Amino acid sequence: MRHLVDEDPPEGLYSDRDAVLIGLARALAGREHIDDALNSDLAVHFSEQQIIEICFLVGVQTLVTFSNKTFRPDVDERFIRANEEPTAPLRVDRSPLRCCRRAWRRCNDRL
Repeated sequence: MRHLVDEDPPEGLYSDRDAVLIGLARALAGREHIDDALNSDLAVHFSEQQIIEICFLVGVQTLVTFSNKTFRPDVDERFIRANEEPTAPLRVDRSPLRCCRRAWRRCNDRL
């Protein structure tokens, strides 16, 4: 995980499949066009349906990131503890809709 943001990660760190997947995620996150070379590399490791699903997954994660940056939702203390203790179970009591509504109200209050 440490080298995911490196422009040139150490040679042999990722499998060919993972390197292609990381390349696609970087291109999508950077709003770049997917060139023929990347498409060819993807086709070696993934089906057309998998490629589409990966693109949607990256898109959803990008949307979540933008929403979090915009609305700055509260972070549940149990979520923080769950990330500090790898064996701790994560149970979310609040529905995502309620969290979004509260964040939206906070955002509007600031305007």
